[in-house]
Amino acid sequence: MKFGKLLRLQANLKWNSKWFDYYVDYKGFKKHMKSHLDENRRISLWKNYQAEFKPRWNREIAKVNNFMKREIELLNYRLEKNKEGGEASQGDMLKVTIRLQRLSKFNGINEQAFAKLIKKVHKRLPEDCPQEFLEELQKFAGHVEKSFRDHAEKLHNLKEALEALLGEPILMDFDETLAEQQQEESEVVDEIPVLRELVLDAYQPGKIHRIKLAIQEDELSEFIVVPIIIAKGLYDGPVLGITSALHGNELNGVPLIFRLFREIAVDKLRGTLIAIPVLNPPGYQRRQRGFFDSQDLNRLFPGKPDGNCGQVFVHNILEKIVKKFEFHIDLHTASFGRVNSLYVRADMLHPMSHQMALLQHPQIIVHNTAPDGSLRSAAMGLGIPSITVEIGNPLVFHTPFVENALYGVENVMKWLQMQDFDEISTEASEPREQLSDVPHRPATPKEREAQEIHTTVCARSKWIYAGHGGILRVPPKVNTWVTKGDVLAYVQNLFGDIIKTYRCELDGIVVGKSTNPICSTGDRIVHIGYIEDEFPTKADDGHT
Repeated sequence: MKFGKLLRLQANLKWNSKWFDYYVDYKGFKKHMKSHLDENRRISLWKNYQAEFKPRWNREIAKVNNFMKREIELLNYRLEKNKEGGEASQGDMLKVTIRLQRLSKFNGINEQAFAKLIKKVHKRLPEDCPQEFLEELQKFAGHVEKSFRDHAEKLHNLKEALEALLGEPILMDFDETLAEQQQEESEVVDEIPVLRELVLDAYQPGKIHRIKLAIQEDELSEFIVVPIIIAKGLYDGPVLGITSALHGNELNGVPLIFRLFREIAVDKLRGTLIAIPVLNPPGYQRRQRGFFDSQDLNRLFPGKPDGNCGQVFVHNILEKIVKKFEFHIDLHTASFGRVNSLYVRADMLHPMSHQMALLQHPQIIVHNTAPDGSLRSAAMGLGIPSITVEIGNPLVFHTPFVENALYGVENVMKWLQMQDFDEISTEASEPREQLSDVPHRPATPKEREAQEIHTTVCARSKWIYAGHGGILRVPPKVNTWVTKGDVLAYVQNLFGDIIKTYRCELDGIVVGKSTNPICSTGDRIVHIGYIEDEFPTKADDGHT
């Protein structure tokens, strides 16, 4: 059996639903390498391949290593708990034993995967590949060998400790079917506390914490709770907040947050990362944009403590969560019936939000001074630099955009000196200097030029609205240029007659557009960004 299939079978075992995403993306690496092969089955433009391979490799290593470290810590904790509690139950010890056996298999098969990938890259390198890249590959291989050897040694120590507790040897090669017959194991989620307040000082540094924060009561006198994930670093640093799904059907921020926390090495983190995967649970549960009464929460900030239900909700979000942030990224998608480019809305006259926007490396940046009522406006009003990142389309996971937006978030964390995701080593290191004493420097002109090379920065943008109802067609694709006089859209009546054609008034770029052919008077048609010499002091396209 080919190794790739063996790895997929292992990752897809039915008990493995929580571990699935932590296996090395072996298929993705192979696909990426094949996309760079020439007619001779050799890697062409090896410099480009090297530039893409290195960050991908480092992220996968970090993902697997951080998972192994957390699982080994958990096994140590459970083992110590059983020791302290005297004679452990047979069921408890069986759980620890099976988890140890499975973790040993996980470690082994991922080590094989990384070794095979290095071998495949070596095999496909061109003859003129310089020694520099070969040495770098050798260095990668050495890091992999050391990491997995360390994990294997810790697992062996755990095995010996468990055998001492059980009084009998453990076979690390075991039959999954037999194990399932011994124990009908189901995935149990650890109890997550429901709290009324988010008190960051209460959380232990060097750990990832999960809570549910009670915001307010619903019609059943039950709390509306939002899930919060907190990575509390060992060292002082800024507090970065990431919010997602303020509009309940805009979901691409959710997998981004999941992946980000898989890559966090919390023992090296400086500062605190706070992420809310779903900020609007009632809208999310109803698969709709608005709150449970359909109000758009992103038009209600800062809210009122004694207002209607939506106003009270956003007031509590601001007081209980957002005021804890020092920097903020708000993740959105297009609304239902529309598609977007990967773009950022930011006040480009504000030095911090300007730099955060550039670091996203999106397709488009739109200068927007934060309209009244938006979460970004409320955060900026509190002195918290904030940007909005639009990631693809609603009610789908748009994987390529999610991956690119993830890199953008990681770039911001690097810039804030919270963590460098390019580092391979997972060992904790002392900070060179306290981040609180380090000014956040603006990018140099060369850095800014490099950052903007693939990004179109618009001084302003506007939505074109329909003046007639009917069947809407919008020919231009997103992230494409349109010139004055080009057809942007046309509307037909139900007999097929074109009753209105909309043309471009000025040269610009298509930021987003409507894909819903059913069009009423006043509906949005297409979002156009414009390039100008200066950023206006106020820029608002009416979109939040």
